Amino acid sequence: MLVGSMLFSILLSEVALHQISGGLTVVLTHLCYFPVVILAFRYPRRGALIATITGLGYLALLGLLTYPDPDLIAGIMQFYVYVIIGVIVSSLASDLQQNEMKYHSIFNNSADCTLLVNVTTGEILDANRICADMVAGCADRSNQCSLAYLWPDTAERTAFLEEVQRNTSVSGREIRIGRNDRVMYVLLSAAMLADGIAVMSLTDISEKKAIELALRQSERRFRELTELLPLPVFEADTEGRITFANLAAFETYGYPVEALTEGIGMLDLIVPQDRDRVRENLVHVYRDHMVVREYTALTKSGKRFPVVIHASSIRNGTEILGIRGIAIDVTEERNTQQVIRESEALYRTIFDNTGAATAIVGDNGRILLANHEFSLLLDYPQDSMTGMKMTDCVAAVDRDRVRSYHQRRQADPRDAPRNYEMQFVRRGGDQLYCSVTVAHIPGTERYVVSLLDITERQRFFDALQEANKKLSILSGITRHDILNQITAIRWYIELIRESVAGNAAIVPSINRVMECVDTVSRQIMFTRMYEEIGIAAPRWQHIETVMRTAWEQLPSADVPLELSADGLEVYADPLLERVFFNLMDNSLRHGEQVTRFTVSFTTSGEDGRLLFEDDGVGVPADIKGRIFSRNFGKNTGFGLFLSRDILGITGITIRETGTEGTGACFEMTIPNGHYRFVTPDNDS
Repeated sequence: MLVGSMLFSILLSEVALHQISGGLTVVLTHLCYFPVVILAFRYPRRGALIATITGLGYLALLGLLTYPDPDLIAGIMQFYVYVIIGVIVSSLASDLQQNEMKYHSIFNNSADCTLLVNVTTGEILDANRICADMVAGCADRSNQCSLAYLWPDTAERTAFLEEVQRNTSVSGREIRIGRNDRVMYVLLSAAMLADGIAVMSLTDISEKKAIELALRQSERRFRELTELLPLPVFEADTEGRITFANLAAFETYGYPVEALTEGIGMLDLIVPQDRDRVRENLVHVYRDHMVVREYTALTKSGKRFPVVIHASSIRNGTEILGIRGIAIDVTEERNTQQVIRESEALYRTIFDNTGAATAIVGDNGRILLANHEFSLLLDYPQDSMTGMKMTDCVAAVDRDRVRSYHQRRQADPRDAPRNYEMQFVRRGGDQLYCSVTVAHIPGTERYVVSLLDITERQRFFDALQEANKKLSILSGITRHDILNQITAIRWYIELIRESVAGNAAIVPSINRVMECVDTVSRQIMFTRMYEEIGIAAPRWQHIETVMRTAWEQLPSADVPLELSADGLEVYADPLLERVFFNLMDNSLRHGEQVTRFTVSFTTSGEDGRLLFEDDGVGVPADIKGRIFSRNFGKNTGFGLFLSRDILGITGITIRETGTEGTGACFEMTIPNGHYRFVTPDNDS
């Protein structure tokens, strides 16, 4: 533009000179102005050189054409004019180029999007590289790129452009630009230049807006969460004034929500006796960030209750803004602790003064606590028993059994027996017989062990067994002698019968005597069988094994046996096998058409029911109640009677519940604790 103006000025002046001089000669001498100006502007660093060369050429040409010419001095002066024009144009061109380079450098390297916009038409005249993504869509449009493409809101855009024209500059205006999925928030500033052109700067604040939105959402979630909490949540400034509290806080302390604006202090919510301690602890909160302390809270109505406050400082970097915390009402907890303390004192008193030898044993089998009676029974100092292994007090003969029970109890407390008897060893080596009761303490891995000294009872029992053994030997000898005499009596009766075979009046009497002898023989045999009941201690017996053994002893094992009691064991007298033999023998003798024996197990409440059934003719209803009586029946009359007494040793009852015509059913009710199921991996 500057070059054009200069050239136009030169041309105008030459036209005027032509008119004044009236000839072309003077004008021609000035034609070299044009190349000097053009070349000096195009090559500003070489402008003076170009002007000098041009001027020298002009002088040489003039000297050749007009020599000798008095106008040579004027030509020399013209030379200097050329040089001055070249120097001036070069200087101006260099400054213009430097300014233009600075402008383009600032324009293109600005950290913000910078636009040149025609405020009248809204046309984007230029944009720097930062704006490339924003105006990229303009290249795909047939019309010129307009500000309307970036800023679709016509009313807002028009109002802003009018404000820029009116005020010449506007700064710091937040707007939303873009289309569809390319929307962003920018901070817009604009200033008017010449000719209706404005320079606009757009600073991307989308990330800032996203952070502000996330912050607002986070604050909203925080507020909503705190309002949902059943515990009082509060915030206070460094002066101790409550600045925020949730609904639970107002409800707990009895203040209306409006009271927050009136100014509630933290110390107003604490009893006067604790306020100095609160002030001291605030120092720890500001220093250590998190502090947990217990105080006595004070409500608006004057009610007091214990409260635990978890508090931490609110910070902005290193600046402390206040305190934030949660208040937990621990009234119920403190009441519970008091109840626990009273309960512990009560049970400790009972534990120490119960009169029974009692100890608490851990899962590792060590004694955790023993009362006075326990230490007295085993003759150890009470304090020294803590930490001892329970097996150290058990006789060697029973230690493996104790370990086995303990392992089973660890796997399932219901699997091991709760009551049993075993031998213990006192500190001096004396042995004791004790009845042991073990109970699991719910919710723990501890057990209560109680010992009852049954040494005297055991000695009496041993003496009684010895006496019974002697009586059994005596009765066995007596039975043997009586049976020998009965055999002799039968032989003599047979001799008498042969000698009076023809006397019809005497034969019935002889037959009657023989019946009496047979009755005496059966009664003697009954005493032998009855004597065996209760002699041996009851034990756990596998039902399937016992049933199979009894079934194999039948005279004929043609009737199949069906068992549905896998793994079942029953605690009963060792003569249990004879019970099942009697039931099977009874079915074969009286069932008439028995083709199958069936054994099954069910439960009724906590008791078990063991059913023995056949498919014979069954038992008539009018004799169901008498079949277990002694001497009832067609054979010896002792089988079912003995079976009932054998079962009764361990509390098992038996009754017949079948239906006549469909088969007999003998139902045995087994008390809880006297039956169990075992697997091959847990076989006792």
